[in-house]
Amino acid sequence: MPEVAWNPLEGLRFWNDFNALNVSYPDGLCPDEEQLKLRRGYYACVSYMDAQVGKVLTELESLELENNTVIVFWGDHGWQLGEHGEWGKYTNWEMGTRVPLFFRAPGMNTAGQRTSALVEYVDIFPSLADAAGEISKAWFLILNLTITCSGLPVPVQ
Repeated sequence: MPEVAWNPLEGLRFWNDFNALNVSYPDGLCPDEEQLKLRRGYYACVSYMDAQVGKVLTELESLELENNTVIVFWGDHGWQLGEHGEWGKYTNWEMGTRVPLFFRAPGMNTAGQRTSALVEYVDIFPSLADAAGEISKAWFLILNLTITCSGLPVPVQ
């Protein structure tokens, strides 16, 4: 059994335009020109989504709904852009497990704050319930993002 489950081109090898490059699988390297193209496309996608989130936030403010609206935005996986020779989402390298997560709720005054606390998707539901004021004391035993992002000590389970 290998120490690392390497799968360097798995995320690319089924794309017709990549197949046209005739890169050998699994040992071939992604050509430099293709790497630049892939990174440009990825960053363009991220920029586009960032702009869309900005439009939603701006519209909520123009409708005066920002103080009674909870917003959650998340992605389903990370993406390797050549780190460790990997391209795509099929790894457990750290970059492949990091995902975008944006959480905004009325009363939160920690805009743009990052946290080093462990946050998982299972935290989203109790966080939404808490932000909506529908949380019982039992839910406070579950880590939720309104606590994590507040800067207050996080309860230990």
